[in-house]
Amino acid sequence: MSGQNGLAAVNGVTGPWFGRDEQPTQGAVGLVELLGERLHLSGKVDLGQFDRLSNWLNMQSGFIRLRDAHEVGSTTAGHLGLQDGALWVRLSQIVLVADLSVFTGVRVGVPIVEKQRRNVSILARGFELSGDIHVHAYGDMAQFLEAAGAPFLPMSDVTVRWLSGERPTARFSVAMVNRGQLVTVLETTESADVGLDRQEIRSA
Repeated sequence: MSGQNGLAAVNGVTGPWFGRDEQPTQGAVGLVELLGERLHLSGKVDLGQFDRLSNWLNMQSGFIRLRDAHEVGSTTAGHLGLQDGALWVRLSQIVLVADLSVFTGVRVGVPIVEKQRRNVSILARGFELSGDIHVHAYGDMAQFLEAAGAPFLPMSDVTVRWLSGERPTARFSVAMVNRGQLVTVLETTESADVGLDRQEIRSA
């Protein structure tokens, strides 16, 4: 629902969140869901020259632009969905970005590395997450969690539970988790059971 001067009402609050989407879409487009405290949105992001959501996301700062945004599971879904507008979301308030348009093919010439799949249970702000992370073969978990330069960590086969119990469980094949929102990380994989996967070095 739009108002004057490009304002929009979101959950009863009017603010300058939406603006005319005057920039033409160029390059790849990613379909995503964004989860945060009191936040569950889906929409599109313009990846530009990036071919992976993970690569694009870890190059962003401040706010990201979500096109065709709407609230997931809301009875009023669609009142955020302006075909000609965009919603700007602060990255630091996002707990998880689910990739709904995952590329599953093999790229010719892309380096292949060996990674270990580690099953983890994560407590984040407002959420309990479980799934797999993929650490470089024989790598250290602490180094993976604390590595500089990548605010969002990739996970696969992710199950999301809201700590408030207000929403049903959600599952995603691939998602990016905000390192700054993590409270605890419990590794549930026994070391003897950790297997090696050959994966593209750019895999999410």
